[in-house]
Amino acid sequence: MQEIDYKSIYLSPKHILTPTIYKMLRWAPKNKLTEMWSCHGAITYEFDFVYDTQAAFRLLLEALSNPGRIVELGPLARKLGGAYAMPLTVAAVLLDNEVSFAVCDSPALAEKITELTLAKTAAVSKADYIFVTENADWQEAVQAAKCGTLRDPHKSATVILCTADL
Repeated sequence: MQEIDYKSIYLSPKHILTPTIYKMLRWAPKNKLTEMWSCHGAITYEFDFVYDTQAAFRLLLEALSNPGRIVELGPLARKLGGAYAMPLTVAAVLLDNEVSFAVCDSPALAEKITELTLAKTAAVSKADYIFVTENADWQEAVQAAKCGTLRDPHKSATVILCTADL
């Protein structure tokens, strides 16, 4: 497997961001988190699922509130480690077991997101969050994404485009 270094994440401004808090691990002590996740093969020795996800959420909120502004998630993502550190950091902030997601062209990333967040996978047309990897056709994913309405904007999908550079 080729390791991909995602340096930036682009969130589509046409879709609405619904913040979620990673509820499952908020109560666990830091050493218990390391023990819980290290047995699943994830590297979480430095990533704090309370404080680091809050910091990442603030950065994502800053980027979405100011279109065109680039924020640096790299230091937080490096704490999580691995080939998909950046998309996994975004997934840790946005996903929980009550939402669905789809990953275009990367079953390995989909598996890691499910392990990390307990979110359910779904077809691109039904997913609440869509992660588009560099190898996938982003235009096809955006066209297939579900759209909300003026009355129900929360029913739209959030498309997350992973790129090596802008």
